[in-house]
Amino acid sequence: MCVVALTHSSLPSRLRSGPAVRLLLYKLTRQQKYADDFNRYMDTWLALPKTPKGLAFYLEWGPLRYSANTAFLALLAADYGIKPDKFRAFAVSQVTRHS
Repeated sequence: MCVVALTHSSLPSRLRSGPAVRLLLYKLTRQQKYADDFNRYMDTWLALPKTPKGLAFYLEWGPLRYSANTAFLALLAADYGIKPDKFRAFAVSQVTRHS
């Protein structure tokens, strides 16, 4: 079973790479189970509270690093044909001006 929940940055990087690994596996195999795993990860991100300017807010320390990295993964997923419109819109919303 795949763990797709958000993980804290104090965990080893091997435990934080799940979504990226799932995308790579999907790209290589085109097996739907990997796309489904990534979709569950993104569902968690899309449900996060947002700042008044729309930034998905995850953890107090360094929230931009989390949203920027997730935006990058969302763009990769869109390029691979996984919910392209929805994930591109999320990515753009996370990297536009939030100040």
